[in-house]
Amino acid sequence: MFLKDTKIQKKISNVLILLFAAVILFHCCVVFGLVPYSIVWGGRLRTIREMYIFELISISLNISFIYIVLIRRGTLHKNLTPKFGRLALLILSVLFSFNTAGNLLAVDSLETILFTPITFLLALLCLLLA
Repeated sequence: MFLKDTKIQKKISNVLILLFAAVILFHCCVVFGLVPYSIVWGGRLRTIREMYIFELISISLNISFIYIVLIRRGTLHKNLTPKFGRLALLILSVLFSFNTAGNLLAVDSLETILFTPITFLLALLCLLLA
């Protein structure tokens, strides 16, 4: 939508895939207890059961985000209209913008400091790639 240069689009898509993969790895660390679940989901998770449910949702969503980026850059489903990938990335950009605002309101200050810049970057990159 905004960028016509395919080399820049490919670089942005690579950065997005790397960031989403890093987020998946982080959430796996939460699931395995290597990172306390008190610093995710706004610091509002109260039980291990809630953590497993929300982390499974997060991991699944991030896998689907990678899938959308791969569709947009033409690696998967080349027969799909380009509008699909663009629309999906615009929706993701809005989602990450709201998530950035949510991170600013998080109970845990570590989440605010650590994840606000990441979600802002994701929103910006999704918008640029759309």
